[in-house]
Amino acid sequence: LLCLGLLQESSGFLNTPAFATSKATSLTTDGSPLLLLYAVIDDDDDDELLDMAAFAARRNNQQVPEEKEEEPDFDGYAFRDLLMAKWGECYDVDFNHVDAFGFREIYLNIYPFKMGGRNKWRHASELDYLCHLQAIVEILEKYEQLDHVIYQIQETSKKPKMGAPIKAVPLRLELTKDEIDKITGKWS
Repeated sequence: LLCLGLLQESSGFLNTPAFATSKATSLTTDGSPLLLLYAVIDDDDDDELLDMAAFAARRNNQQVPEEKEEEPDFDGYAFRDLLMAKWGECYDVDFNHVDAFGFREIYLNIYPFKMGGRNKWRHASELDYLCHLQAIVEILEKYEQLDHVIYQIQETSKKPKMGAPIKAVPLRLELTKDEIDKITGKWS
């Protein structure tokens, strides 16, 4: 009987056919699982298995799963960049609900108010504007509408225009009646 010591359970060493193993699970101070491994060694491979260098080489040859690199989240900065790429300006964006013909819809409107424009800009600073865009993105993500809105922005041929009347670019959100009621309040 040979005690090989503590091994991480994911090391793969336990699957070596030369061992008949008995294991007792233990936890480290940080809560990760470790095993205390006792093994009965097959006599044919005694020299190789007892050699510490062979043990280390075997352990180092185990495949370590590669960590997937997560895609960066779409955020207020990315939304601003999307608007800038489409229309060449950082336009204002806000939700608007429309009640017509017995139906209630919610739109995300792109307004022709821009930073540094002649008309009063409702955001105190660029940081305030970016925070507003971040809030818009988080709401769109919550209701799984972000990809739909990005697609509409990329595909529309409309442009926000100043004038009388102001022409916003409406982007219709595909929400259920329950989601619309939750957002706008019950309809009487």
